[in-house]
Amino acid sequence: MNELPKASLDGVEIAISSDRMTVTLNIQHGAEASSSDIIAQLRALKIARFDDGMVIEAIEHSKKGNKSLEVANGVAPVDDRPGRVEYRVPFAISSPSPTKVEVEQVIANVTPGSMGTDGIDVFGQLIERRKSPPSLQIGRNLLEGNGKVICQARGNLQLIENVLSVEPLLEIRGDDGQLAPIVFDGDVAVRGSLDDGRSVEITGCLAVGGALEAVQLNAGGSVMVQGGLIGKQKGRYTIGGDLKCRFISGGIIVVGQDVQVQSDITESSITCGGRLVVDHGVIFGGIIAAIRGLACVTLGNTNGTPTLIEAGNGIAVRSFLVAARTQIEANQKRIQIIRSKIAPLVKVMKALTREQREKATELLFEADDLEMETKKLVADLEIQSRKLNENARAEVAIAKIVHPGVTVRFPDAETIFPTAIKGPLTLTQQKSNGHAQILLTNGTDQSTTILPSTPITMTKSLAA
Repeated sequence: MNELPKASLDGVEIAISSDRMTVTLNIQHGAEASSSDIIAQLRALKIARFDDGMVIEAIEHSKKGNKSLEVANGVAPVDDRPGRVEYRVPFAISSPSPTKVEVEQVIANVTPGSMGTDGIDVFGQLIERRKSPPSLQIGRNLLEGNGKVICQARGNLQLIENVLSVEPLLEIRGDDGQLAPIVFDGDVAVRGSLDDGRSVEITGCLAVGGALEAVQLNAGGSVMVQGGLIGKQKGRYTIGGDLKCRFISGGIIVVGQDVQVQSDITESSITCGGRLVVDHGVIFGGIIAAIRGLACVTLGNTNGTPTLIEAGNGIAVRSFLVAARTQIEANQKRIQIIRSKIAPLVKVMKALTREQREKATELLFEADDLEMETKKLVADLEIQSRKLNENARAEVAIAKIVHPGVTVRFPDAETIFPTAIKGPLTLTQQKSNGHAQILLTNGTDQSTTILPSTPITMTKSLAA
């Protein structure tokens, strides 16, 4: 906040409160300043809200002794009052089991909040009220009215990023012997496991009672597996939301948000847009990249199995953006090809046959649609890139021990552990004299050690 203006006249002090909400005249007995002098000074200070009559009254009263009087007051803002939601259906966001709801079922009672008002200070400047986010956003298959949220379709109740929705729910048995692809616009709940050979393409969340074994999975939402993810060199798992499971063994896994594993991650390739946490086990083998950092009990193994860990906005960020960039470049190339085909036709449009004119029109529409799509892709890419970089956290925490053969890589430096180091310890990146270094912080006594660090170049990082 800028420094407040100050002013004083003969025997009169004009005091403005630190919150800019009051102006007080402190007038000494026998002050020489006149009321017109004070009013002129208040105007010179750009006080927008003051009472001329009170100034004159203050000067008159000061003839009998010292006088202090507030002559101007601002209007304080009134903050928004948030709404309140009382759920009528018990459900847990982290539960692997779907919460089934039926048509016309009352999901929640909603007490709406109220909007406050902005304030204004003595200078006439706006003071914004504290705004409250909506207590709840209503998603698909739900209707809000008369203080209630009512289900409009049978399905799975979800609350994701403050959006409450009912997603279509498909329930299947994983051991039914079927090999047909599972394609569904909504959530899927699997009793048992999904075995080798299954392909799953869904827009929503996936809950699995057993394991996922060498499955080709593309899920728009979160995936919760009571068993493990098993790759067998064939499993490919692309997950838009969080991933929670018991263990991970092999496979290529891309997760848009957080990963939480109960026991071990072995010989796997994982790219995580959030934070990766292994609650009780070990990580060894493969390549693990987590944009918001990583925490585990044991890193590497006694055999020295090569293990690469990356945390922060390095290759993990670039890998999330490469698909969008590839699509943008493909669209731009297609637009250029179409425009080059249309250009000579437009020049002789009157000489074209009806079929040729229709074909030219179709090409024009295709080019226009592609340009609109590409502009949206570019805007989304900028937003995603900024969000990923803002959330990046170059940190690796190991509770018990890190074994030799482990490489820890941050955006600008990496280190390779030649010997075992006992935890608890935390690895972070710092810069000294323009050079990036990896810092080890001992979790017991908070002492720090600079580890031997190698700078990371763009070429080296992309080639990993």
